[in-house]
Amino acid sequence: ICYGSGQNSLILQTPDNTLDGGTAFRNSGGAYIANIYVTDRGSNLGDMIFGVSNATQTLVTDVNERMRISKEGNVGIGGAPNNDYTGYLLQLNGSSQTFMSFGNSTTGYGPLNGLVVGNDGTGADIYQRENQPLRFHTNNTERMRILNNTDNGTVCINVTDTDSLVTKLW
Repeated sequence: ICYGSGQNSLILQTPDNTLDGGTAFRNSGGAYIANIYVTDRGSNLGDMIFGVSNATQTLVTDVNERMRISKEGNVGIGGAPNNDYTGYLLQLNGSSQTFMSFGNSTTGYGPLNGLVVGNDGTGADIYQRENQPLRFHTNNTERMRILNNTDNGTVCINVTDTDSLVTKLW
């Protein structure tokens, strides 16, 4: 047990700056199930890695990396982020498909609710899972709207309802 407050409550230090250092979590049977550590990236700097296993592991090195925060500040979920490009702060790496869902207390949570964005081997997808319009904005102004099922997916450009439409696109 460690008691304290602030950022320096617990300090882990390696004897050599070229070594990885961190902490591991084991279950009551002694198997490793998770770890958090810093891996050396040179120049006395490193990436922070979060690992979680979907099975009990006998070696801490067998715990799967699930998320990494690079020394450049990029976050990779499902793999190490590619730091060669600036501005790509969050990178999601799935196996054959990667999707991210956005939900709230009104739409619900999970892959079948709210807004889902992602891609798989056949293309990129944007899903509005609710019976609501999908809106597109530029310069803080709505420019285009795809209406919900009651309007058969009508596309409105520079208007927000079918009553203002001059020409319907569908």
